[in-house]
Amino acid sequence: MDIALIFYGVILLVVFLLPLIDGVHNAGTFVGTVFGAVTLIIGLNFEKLEMRERGIALFVIAGITLVAFFLMFSVYNRGKSRMSDAKTVIVLGCRVRGLEPSKALCKRVDRAFTILSGDPEKVAILSGGQGSDELISEAECMRRMLVERGIAEDRLYLENRSTSTDENIRFSVKILKENDLSNRVILVTSEYHQFRALWLCEKYGLEAAPQSSKTKALHLPTFLIREIMGIVKDRIL
Repeated sequence: MDIALIFYGVILLVVFLLPLIDGVHNAGTFVGTVFGAVTLIIGLNFEKLEMRERGIALFVIAGITLVAFFLMFSVYNRGKSRMSDAKTVIVLGCRVRGLEPSKALCKRVDRAFTILSGDPEKVAILSGGQGSDELISEAECMRRMLVERGIAEDRLYLENRSTSTDENIRFSVKILKENDLSNRVILVTSEYHQFRALWLCEKYGLEAAPQSSKTKALHLPTFLIREIMGIVKDRIL
């Protein structure tokens, strides 16, 4: 059993530390790395533990693993794209480094462009404020990218004040009402982010159909763990 725990701990460390090479780090990275390190330490010292302590350690590690896998699957599965004839697209922002969009933001814009270019009657609300390390808002960054690809500016509404997913949706609802747009929308964001975003859409009275951009497989566990933490935080608050 000690060999299995050591192996599992090493695998967890690899899974959660490798994304750092691509500059991906968040709360999910920290939690996954800590769990992997603790598992590895328990494996290395397993023979030194008393029988009761071994049982408790195995029960806790197995329990956390099963719960985490169930929640990660549930969150990921909610991100499956669904077709809709809605005429309004809400695109949720993601990190901008200075003036440059992150890879995740580029993929969200790619999905939004595909939808908008396929139906000239569709309009989009680009939602995302400006962080302390961002020279422009995420909404403005998305607007520039879409306009460069040929999407008319008058089809794009900017929501550039939000600093959280809750504000993304809440402020976008305000724009919908101000412009007499339907509450039936297409929601564009990363697949791992849809679970929380769709729940907030329901909370604020939107009928949303997900259209998800894909995340690099290597980065997915980190983001899924972070999302689970975000969902728990939103539900509690």
